[in-house]
Amino acid sequence: MLNKLEIMAWNIHGAGGYGNYAIPNFVADKILNKNVDIAIIVEFITGKGWDYLIGTLEKSYDIFISPYTSGINQVMIALKKEKGFEVKRILTENPIEKEKPEFLQVETELEGKSFAIIGVRIKTQGTNKQIDSQFEFLKDHLKTLENSNVLCAGDFNVWKTPLSEKLDITSEYIFTPEYSMVDGDFNTLDTWSAVIKNSKTNVVGKALIDHIIAKGVGIKEVIDLKYSWDFVSEKNSYGNLKPEDYKSHLVGLPDHAILSATVELKD
Repeated sequence: MLNKLEIMAWNIHGAGGYGNYAIPNFVADKILNKNVDIAIIVEFITGKGWDYLIGTLEKSYDIFISPYTSGINQVMIALKKEKGFEVKRILTENPIEKEKPEFLQVETELEGKSFAIIGVRIKTQGTNKQIDSQFEFLKDHLKTLENSNVLCAGDFNVWKTPLSEKLDITSEYIFTPEYSMVDGDFNTLDTWSAVIKNSKTNVVGKALIDHIIAKGVGIKEVIDLKYSWDFVSEKNSYGNLKPEDYKSHLVGLPDHAILSATVELKD
């Protein structure tokens, strides 16, 4: 009987293919080693390194990606084959529209239960009105799925409370790892999802902007939430940088933590 699903979400910093981008091999290795049932990868590009990624994952996972457009990020969703996901429909949006987020939805059935699995990233380039329109689109779309079990994850580029307000979803359906702060800084390792820089002031700070939205009659709880930075190492070309350091200047290397969780299902 299906009683849980393991899920991960990861922004791998494809940056639209900027700077002769290549998917690092450790991305595929990490997804495979996580051994999750659902992997949602955002800011993804089918560029160099794609052959290694698909060659590493396709024996264990069915892979779905949003359409490729030069200079535009994609979304990838990987579903574990042995689980027996039955795909019913795939939805995406025009990636060029600045009023729409980077978006991919795979509708599936699994042991008689229907799931809408969504990967999303809110784009930060554009006017405030265009960014607000992305949240409006997502809010309206989620309302059309009131009768579905929804698992929506990715990089929303806002913290949990404003996300709840923008999507008109109560915070009980938005899942983010717990954290605590002392003197304005995180006092526990691996409790932030990104280290970002203010484009106007150049001030660097930690943020929790990667989340999982889980709601539906078949979903009981989301537990074991964790941000992981264990891929940041000299071996993976990060030099002497640590998880708490700013990393977005590194071309082609993931600059967000891996968000993982267990989704408990009702009988």
